Amino acid sequence: MCRCDNEFHAFAHEAGGIASQIQEILHSASYDYETSLLALINFLRGQPDGLTDIDGKSRSLLISILKINPGPDIVGEFIRVFPDSLPLNLPAFLTACQSSNVEVVRLLVRSVVKTNQGHQTCPYPWITMHHVSPSMTRAILEEYPQGIFQPCGTGTPSPIDDMIFRGEERARTDPSFWSKLMLMLMVQEHKIIRVDRPFHPIHAFITRLCATKYFFQDKKAARSAIFLLDQWRRNHAGHFQISDCQGDFPIHVLFRSSCPASVGLFDTDFFKRACQDLARLILEVFPDSARIPYQKCSEGRRLPLHMALLNGWPCWNELISAAPETLTEQDCATSLLPFQVAACARRQETRNHGTCALENIYGLLLQDPSCLLMTSAGRPPV
Repeated sequence: MCRCDNEFHAFAHEAGGIASQIQEILHSASYDYETSLLALINFLRGQPDGLTDIDGKSRSLLISILKINPGPDIVGEFIRVFPDSLPLNLPAFLTACQSSNVEVVRLLVRSVVKTNQGHQTCPYPWITMHHVSPSMTRAILEEYPQGIFQPCGTGTPSPIDDMIFRGEERARTDPSFWSKLMLMLMVQEHKIIRVDRPFHPIHAFITRLCATKYFFQDKKAARSAIFLLDQWRRNHAGHFQISDCQGDFPIHVLFRSSCPASVGLFDTDFFKRACQDLARLILEVFPDSARIPYQKCSEGRRLPLHMALLNGWPCWNELISAAPETLTEQDCATSLLPFQVAACARRQETRNHGTCALENIYGLLLQDPSCLLMTSAGRPPV
């Protein structure tokens, strides 16, 4: 056996001995808690950094320590001695979220983020589980908010996308679901947890929905998002009637971005219905928002109908049902009527774009054929 092998085994033997002594100290915690914690912290402070635990005992030992609800000083010393005890140790994180104080959870997040540097995956993929309370979720997001936008693994969504696009069942069974989703949406809007600024959760929800591919390429994801929006509408209708800092309402946020291509869906009809359901749910609560122009439009009145047509959303019928008079309103930027806007709409990367454009033009003209007689001033010629 070479010298390096001897050193490794000696080092591993030392780690095993330290782990055994820690276990003995923990056994006494049941009848002498304070003395045991003091003995544990003093013992750990006397140990070297970065011991390698080849038997994996340190991972279960960390869980045992967390169960007795120690302070962050003890947990920090243990992780210093056994750094391999924390990464990918899901039971340890869940135990901390249920048994430990908030500061211990903060420490664990800081430690795993430091270990996770250079990786693009979320350091806390377990945050969506029901074991994690809203208070613990808040502490985690205060420490490392950007983690909710990172994928939880190869081919898996980020925590915020998991909540929105896979959250239907959890919304039915987990009482803390909505509180946790609100915290994530606050990060979506402000990038951090901010309580000193106005918060527009439904705007943030729609912004996230439009920024990802899931709603437009996955039927189950679309159903989940629509279910959540419907529940939101039933329980917190007031959120749909509030404008954001730019003066825009949820319907404006929806049509502000280009409608993603539907090539991912084999059922194009489902894609259309999903988009239409989205618009319908928003407009049912506040139909007058279809009459309110975008506040950032410097030229004047650019209505949601114009933006929906320009950006390829198949929702003109829902908008006209809410505000019939908009059918003859000109687009402020182009002076075009809605059916003309539809003819000039942004081309989507879909095989059936031409068919959809013709359907939109025909449908709009069918609503009011007299639009063909209108001049650029928006009135029929004399």
